[in-house]
Amino acid sequence: MPARTGQEYLEGLRQRRREVWLNGERVDDVVCHPALAHCACTLAHLYDMQQAPATRDALTYLAPETGKREGTSCIIGRPLSDLRPSPSAGACT
Repeated sequence: MPARTGQEYLEGLRQRRREVWLNGERVDDVVCHPALAHCACTLAHLYDMQQAPATRDALTYLAPETGKREGTSCIIGRPLSDLRPSPSAGACT
């Protein structure tokens, strides 16, 4: 998936409505719902980080098939080296 901005992500959530239920209540707008808005904003911030010059190279790569930037979470691991963390990657805590 091509890298996009946080605003594009939030607009996509609003345009492509899904049927979402939370605790027996239908959620009309996940972007504004009190229980989900912070999650949507956090993901939007991550998309914005894909665009920021300081973090773009760490969070995106140039897809060989298209030449467009895509999020590193979309990389399909092929050789074993793709599946090993780099020495500079921090440990999860």
